[in-house]
Amino acid sequence: MEELGLKLKNTREKNGVSKEEAVEDLKITIEQLDAIEAGANKEFEDVYYLKSILEEYAKYLGLDVDKIREEFSEFLFDFTSKIPIDKIKEERQKKEVVIKEVASPYTMEVEEKKRTPRAVLYIAVIIAIIATAFIILKIIL
Repeated sequence: MEELGLKLKNTREKNGVSKEEAVEDLKITIEQLDAIEAGANKEFEDVYYLKSILEEYAKYLGLDVDKIREEFSEFLFDFTSKIPIDKIKEERQKKEVVIKEVASPYTMEVEEKKRTPRAVLYIAVIIAIIATAFIILKIIL
Protein backbone atom coordinates (compact mmCIF):
# COMPACT_ATOMS: atom_id res chain seq x y z
CA MET A 1 0.00 0.00 0.00
CA GLU A 2 2.92 2.31 0.72
CA GLU A 3 4.21 1.87 -2.83
CA LEU A 4 0.78 2.61 -4.25
CA GLY A 5 0.43 5.70 -2.05
CA LEU A 6 3.87 6.92 -3.08
CA LYS A 7 3.01 6.41 -6.75
CA LEU A 8 -0.13 8.51 -6.32
CA LYS A 9 1.73 11.22 -4.42
CA ASN A 10 4.55 11.41 -6.98
CA THR A 11 2.05 11.60 -9.83
CA ARG A 12 0.12 14.36 -8.06
CA GLU A 13 3.30 16.36 -7.50
CA LYS A 14 4.50 15.69 -11.07
CA ASN A 15 1.17 17.00 -12.39
CA GLY A 16 1.57 20.13 -10.26
CA VAL A 17 -1.59 19.50 -8.25
CA SER A 18 -1.54 20.78 -4.67
CA LYS A 19 -3.00 18.77 -1.82
CA GLU A 20 -5.65 21.43 -1.28
CA GLU A 21 -6.65 21.30 -4.93
CA ALA A 22 -6.91 17.49 -4.92
CA VAL A 23 -8.90 17.47 -1.69
CA GLU A 24 -11.37 20.00 -3.06
CA ASP A 25 -11.77 18.24 -6.41
CA LEU A 26 -12.10 14.75 -4.91
CA LYS A 27 -14.30 15.92 -2.02
CA ILE A 28 -12.21 14.16 0.62
CA THR A 29 -10.41 15.44 3.70
CA ILE A 30 -6.73 16.35 3.83
CA GLU A 31 -6.31 13.61 6.44
CA GLN A 32 -7.70 11.03 4.02
CA LEU A 33 -5.39 12.23 1.25
CA ASP A 34 -2.38 12.11 3.57
CA ALA A 35 -3.35 8.61 4.70
CA ILE A 36 -3.67 7.38 1.11
CA GLU A 37 -0.36 8.87 0.07
CA ALA A 38 1.35 7.44 3.17
CA GLY A 39 -0.17 4.02 2.54
CA ALA A 40 -1.98 4.10 5.88
CA ASN A 41 -4.91 1.87 5.03
CA LYS A 42 -5.84 1.45 8.70
CA GLU A 43 -7.12 5.02 8.72
CA PHE A 44 -10.12 3.78 6.73
CA GLU A 45 -12.73 1.59 8.40
CA ASP A 46 -14.25 0.47 5.13
CA VAL A 47 -11.99 -1.14 2.52
CA TYR A 48 -14.61 -0.55 -0.19
CA TYR A 49 -14.62 3.16 0.52
CA LEU A 50 -10.82 3.21 0.37
CA LYS A 51 -10.87 1.35 -2.94
CA SER A 52 -13.40 3.81 -4.31
CA ILE A 53 -11.27 6.79 -3.28
CA LEU A 54 -8.16 5.19 -4.80
CA GLU A 55 -9.96 4.63 -8.09
CA GLU A 56 -11.27 8.21 -8.17
CA TYR A 57 -7.84 9.56 -7.25
CA ALA A 58 -6.15 7.48 -9.97
CA LYS A 59 -8.69 8.66 -12.54
CA TYR A 60 -8.21 12.25 -11.33
CA LEU A 61 -4.45 11.96 -11.81
CA GLY A 62 -4.78 10.37 -15.24
CA LEU A 63 -3.42 6.99 -14.16
CA ASP A 64 -4.60 3.61 -15.41
CA VAL A 65 -7.45 2.83 -12.99
CA ASP A 66 -7.34 -0.89 -13.79
CA LYS A 67 -3.66 -1.09 -12.82
CA ILE A 68 -4.28 0.81 -9.59
CA ARG A 69 -7.24 -1.47 -8.80
CA GLU A 70 -5.06 -4.52 -9.48
CA GLU A 71 -2.24 -3.21 -7.24
CA PHE A 72 -4.73 -2.54 -4.47
CA SER A 73 -6.25 -6.00 -4.86
CA GLU A 74 -2.79 -7.58 -4.58
CA PHE A 75 -2.11 -5.54 -1.45
CA LEU A 76 -5.45 -6.63 0.00
CA PHE A 77 -4.75 -10.27 -0.73
CA ASP A 78 -1.32 -10.07 0.90
CA PHE A 79 -2.72 -8.17 3.86
CA THR A 80 -5.71 -10.40 4.49
CA SER A 81 -3.84 -13.65 3.95
CA LYS A 82 -1.68 -12.79 6.98
CA ILE A 83 -4.63 -12.44 9.37
CA PRO A 84 -4.74 -15.40 11.78
CA ILE A 85 -7.86 -17.60 11.57
CA ASP A 86 -8.58 -17.05 15.27
CA LYS A 87 -8.78 -13.29 14.71
CA ILE A 88 -11.18 -13.78 11.79
CA LYS A 89 -13.45 -16.06 13.85
CA GLU A 90 -13.40 -13.58 16.73
CA GLU A 91 -14.41 -10.68 14.47
CA ARG A 92 -17.11 -12.77 12.81
CA GLN A 93 -18.61 -13.62 16.21
CA LYS A 94 -18.64 -9.93 17.17
CA LYS A 95 -20.46 -9.07 13.97
CA GLU A 96 -23.01 -11.85 14.48
CA VAL A 97 -23.84 -10.41 17.89
CA VAL A 98 -24.29 -6.95 16.38
CA ILE A 99 -26.42 -8.31 13.55
CA LYS A 100 -28.74 -10.04 16.01
CA GLU A 101 -29.12 -6.82 18.01
CA VAL A 102 -29.92 -4.66 14.99
CA ALA A 103 -33.07 -5.53 13.10
CA SER A 104 -34.05 -4.13 9.76
CA PRO A 105 -37.60 -2.78 9.59
CA TYR A 106 -38.03 -5.08 6.59
CA THR A 107 -36.99 -8.26 8.39
CA MET A 108 -38.07 -7.80 11.97
CA GLU A 109 -41.33 -9.33 13.09
CA VAL A 110 -43.93 -6.67 13.62
CA GLU A 111 -47.11 -7.18 15.54
CA GLU A 112 -49.92 -6.21 13.24
CA LYS A 113 -52.10 -3.40 14.47
CA LYS A 114 -55.79 -4.08 14.70
CA ARG A 115 -57.42 -2.21 11.89
CA THR A 116 -61.01 -1.32 11.40
CA PRO A 117 -62.36 -2.94 8.22
CA ARG A 118 -63.07 -0.50 5.41
CA ALA A 119 -66.71 -1.51 5.21
CA VAL A 120 -67.25 -0.34 8.80
CA LEU A 121 -65.62 2.99 7.98
CA TYR A 122 -67.79 3.44 4.87
CA ILE A 123 -70.95 2.66 6.85
CA ALA A 124 -69.94 5.14 9.56
CA VAL A 125 -69.38 7.87 6.93
CA ILE A 126 -72.75 7.16 5.29
CA ILE A 127 -74.53 7.28 8.68
CA ALA A 128 -72.80 10.58 9.47
CA ILE A 129 -73.89 12.05 6.12
CA ILE A 130 -77.51 10.85 6.63
CA ALA A 131 -77.56 12.24 10.19
CA THR A 132 -76.23 15.59 8.98
CA ALA A 133 -78.79 15.71 6.16
CA PHE A 134 -81.56 14.82 8.63
CA ILE A 135 -80.53 17.62 11.01
CA ILE A 136 -80.35 20.15 8.18
CA LEU A 137 -83.80 19.12 6.93
CA LYS A 138 -85.26 19.46 10.48
CA ILE A 139 -83.87 22.97 10.73
CA ILE A 140 -85.18 24.01 7.32
CA LEU A 141 -88.66 22.50 7.67
